[in-house]
Amino acid sequence: MAVLSNKLEKENMYKIKQLTNVGNIDYQQDPTKPLYGTHTLKNIQFEKLSKLRNLLTNYIKECDLGGGNFVPPKVYKNNKYIGFFSYNGKFWRYPYTF
Repeated sequence: MAVLSNKLEKENMYKIKQLTNVGNIDYQQDPTKPLYGTHTLKNIQFEKLSKLRNLLTNYIKECDLGGGNFVPPKVYKNNKYIGFFSYNGKFWRYPYTF
């Protein structure tokens, strides 16, 4: 289960500080704001990356996001940046990102 910011952070947890989206300028949507009717998730924590990936793919489906709407979320472990997820759910580990 995701841990919200009002609870103590556990050690060895993978965390996404913010999972959000933006409008796609190709469809005359505002690229500075989330799509209307969607939501932003904050301070999501799980013990496994696979759980974060599942949440991410469900978020994409639930908000009906395309690649142009997706904002790749940064992933942290013990408050240290370790990589990010791309639209297809692939995790890109730092420093081995493109």
